[in-house]
Amino acid sequence: MISTGTYAYKEMRFSYMHHKTRQCPISNPYYNLTELLCYDQCADGWYADFTTMTCKKCLYYCQTCTNASACSACDPSNDFRTLSATQQCNPLPGYYDPGTNSSTALPCTSPCATCTTSATYCLSCVSGYYLKTASCLSCSAAIPNCNACNNATFCTLCASGGNGTSCTSCTSSQYLTASNTCAACSSAVAYCSSCTSASQCTLCQSTFSLASPTSCVCNSSAYLSNGTCLLCSDAISYCATCTGAASCTSCATTFVLQSPTSCVCNSTSFLNANTSKCQLCTTVVAYCESCTSTTCSACLATFVLVGNACTCATGYYPDSGTNSCASCSVIAHCVACSDSSTCTACATGYKVNIATGACDVQPCTVPNCDTCIALSTTVCQSCYSGYSVGSAGASCLNYCGNKAIDTATEQCDDGNTVSGDGCSSTCTL
Repeated sequence: MISTGTYAYKEMRFSYMHHKTRQCPISNPYYNLTELLCYDQCADGWYADFTTMTCKKCLYYCQTCTNASACSACDPSNDFRTLSATQQCNPLPGYYDPGTNSSTALPCTSPCATCTTSATYCLSCVSGYYLKTASCLSCSAAIPNCNACNNATFCTLCASGGNGTSCTSCTSSQYLTASNTCAACSSAVAYCSSCTSASQCTLCQSTFSLASPTSCVCNSSAYLSNGTCLLCSDAISYCATCTGAASCTSCATTFVLQSPTSCVCNSTSFLNANTSKCQLCTTVVAYCESCTSTTCSACLATFVLVGNACTCATGYYPDSGTNSCASCSVIAHCVACSDSSTCTACATGYKVNIATGACDVQPCTVPNCDTCIALSTTVCQSCYSGYSVGSAGASCLNYCGNKAIDTATEQCDDGNTVSGDGCSSTCTL
């Protein structure tokens, strides 16, 4: 195809050459020798010669040009030329320039692939012909049953059963015999589609696999039936490998072999009708072991089925890493937790630290008690200064001489326990 583009219409103004000076006016400086008129610019198909100030004709195949030998666009009426890098409108491959000052390029005559000066003056030939003195001659006429050749004596591609005297190769589905003939690969190795010799198959027919250079067999996912490999899965649903239409040997991933003719989902999955694949029960209900597409019927070991959910017993949490319930005891003094670092209930004498998730020692609830006995908040072991542990550690009692009057039991307290100074040793008056 020619180079395409938008060509603006040139609105040219013209005038006549001055009859006395024989010169064009400044406004229309370019003289067209053919029309004997002065123009302000040269028309398409012409170029301005600034030396002579005349409009000169472009090459016959140019739409526009910059000088006598360089086109800037090709004639748009001709579809068989293209603008080259050297600014020539050359014929497309398979066409030639008739050389008659015609912009039209003409097609070569087959078997010429490319030509010049005429339709039959060949530069190259189509397949099956060779070039000789600008003519294309038939390979098969020179060498019987030859499909391609370099010349009249050297065949490069023989037809099936060919007997070319200088045949060097055959089609990919054939091999060259000792007698320079081509024989089908499948005649030497059953189901072979490509080979280098009678004993060297390199590629088997579709659905067949190369077991050895001389053997094509059905691949593991297919079986042989009437000379054709058929997929195991077409005979037995979800079958991956088989020895025949009724003998499956293994199933597709997530399926298990129930019988030679049946592949089913394993006990921990179910058949997804939308994908035609086995889907793990754990994708429906977390930690589920047995299920339907919507309901769990049994949980993994250590889990308890509650409704349609698998949960851990109190004192345990679900460990996704092991798919089991792990003890909350990983957190010191914890009796219930949501995970390995977050306790939700602590042992007696401890309370949950909301910020850390740990169990902290719970302070004593006995008034004026400094320390309770281990794991107790109600049995005081030692009281603050000025107090003594009461019966069974249930309270902290003040004593006289602590400079503090316990209004419930004391009338005075002078800071000592000596009588006779206005306050008795029992803190009474």
